[in-house]
Amino acid sequence: MLQNKQNNANACCRKALISAIILVTAVLPFFAKAQDLSLERIRPAYEAALDFRFQESSVILDAKGIDPLAPERIYVDNLTDFLRIFATENEALYDSLQELRTFRIDQLGQSPVDGPYSLFVLAETKLHWAIMDARFGHYIRASKEALQAYHLLEEN
Repeated sequence: MLQNKQNNANACCRKALISAIILVTAVLPFFAKAQDLSLERIRPAYEAALDFRFQESSVILDAKGIDPLAPERIYVDNLTDFLRIFATENEALYDSLQELRTFRIDQLGQSPVDGPYSLFVLAETKLHWAIMDARFGHYIRASKEALQAYHLLEEN
């Protein structure tokens, strides 16, 4: 009986979290358009990442001379890692990238907040990790990251 209640609670938590993540994901493009973010500089690398051409994406960023600590570089690199984990469901890869996750979020948090771009990138990065956290059963951390992403977008 207790096990059944716990399973129901977990299922309810998962549904609520997935709904929240879907909502925030659906809203992100509208915030980007509203802020008129210019991603032209990274568009070829971004598109390569979305096409699962991860090595090519990295080569493009290197060829353009984009600093590895620049928010747009962190954004594309994080998107690449997110897509690799999402497509393979490789929990070992997810676990191995936790330090890089913390580093990237810290770097983005230290970016100048004079423009909306930094907050948008930070919010989407947190959302990527929230989705992965939920995928691997870290529901509380996923909820926290999704809520933080939402608040960053509100602030934006």
